[in-house]
Amino acid sequence: MKKVIVPIFALFCLVGACKQEATTKESPQTEIDAAALPETEQLALILKNNEALVKSTSPDSILFLANAQIKTCDAFLAKYLTSGSGVEVMKCKANACRAAGKFAEAVTVYNQIESRYNTYDSLGDIIFTRAFILDNELNAKEEARDAYNKLINRFPNHPYSADAKALLEQLYMSDEELIQQLKAKNKQK
Repeated sequence: MKKVIVPIFALFCLVGACKQEATTKESPQTEIDAAALPETEQLALILKNNEALVKSTSPDSILFLANAQIKTCDAFLAKYLTSGSGVEVMKCKANACRAAGKFAEAVTVYNQIESRYNTYDSLGDIIFTRAFILDNELNAKEEARDAYNKLINRFPNHPYSADAKALLEQLYMSDEELIQQLKAKNKQK
């Protein structure tokens, strides 16, 4: 069950986490070009690069685009971390890290978002995504448990709180135990 949910959730987060204002299919520009641009143009570039990353289907292309996006986000954050766009760029960077398979780095960025922007409207999403990565990609069950509980306690009415509760119940289950649980639930219906 988790193996089916993980790719679907990962795609959902990558698509939904960053604003998708740009629609061109051009390849991304790197931080070398971006660093000289004004803040608004750098932000537009990051969003355009995010769109290219989301649309990419080739594993090699995804890896290339993700690594380029990480560098572009780093260049932006070096100059404009405290700007109003900082949190959006950090989300784009975290998603690019996930796409590049840099899960520990993605968790670090999500931690930074939580500590810097603790009143951010989408903080519940950030906490859930971090917990999900800890659970499914890094197999850090204790840290995942703590993050799921943090979401449930801090945002009890958040749409992902119910999912966090369900994932907590399944946190230490093997795939076989999950299958047995699903079969038992299906028999009840």
